Amino acid sequence: MTFLGLPDEKVADVNVENDGFFPDISVGHIQEIYRIPAEFESGLVKNQLQLSIAWANAQLVSWKAEQVAAGYETLKAIPAGIIGEDTEKELHYKHAVCSHAKAELLPQYESMIRAKSANRKSDVEGVETQADDFMKKAQTALAALQGKSTIAVEAM
Repeated sequence: MTFLGLPDEKVADVNVENDGFFPDISVGHIQEIYRIPAEFESGLVKNQLQLSIAWANAQLVSWKAEQVAAGYETLKAIPAGIIGEDTEKELHYKHAVCSHAKAELLPQYESMIRAKSANRKSDVEGVETQADDFMKKAQTALAALQGKSTIAVEAM
């Protein structure tokens, strides 16, 4: 069952092709691993995944150029530990893209929550907090991919 009590249906497992350097990511991957609700149409999820890939690739333009200049034709070719089928760098990249996509999709989910929960403010605030958290995860994953550390400063 989904968050709204509807049947849990899988989004079509459509592969979103990347630029050849960074890995492709499937719509099914983001739905399954990042728990994107089945209420979102596959076209919406695919579009946001494409936008998030474009966002991550734009953040990594200089870093990618350095890697290509060093002789690496793909992210997978860069020396890194392997976990399962992916390198650590590929895992960080996919985490950045999927976290960004989820952060962008969550506010749209807010309207579905409002319809079901009669505008309970606490539910909406929870969605906003989750979106912020996923955006931070995306930034942290990009930093990890590049071998940079992150420092978070929050107002008290």
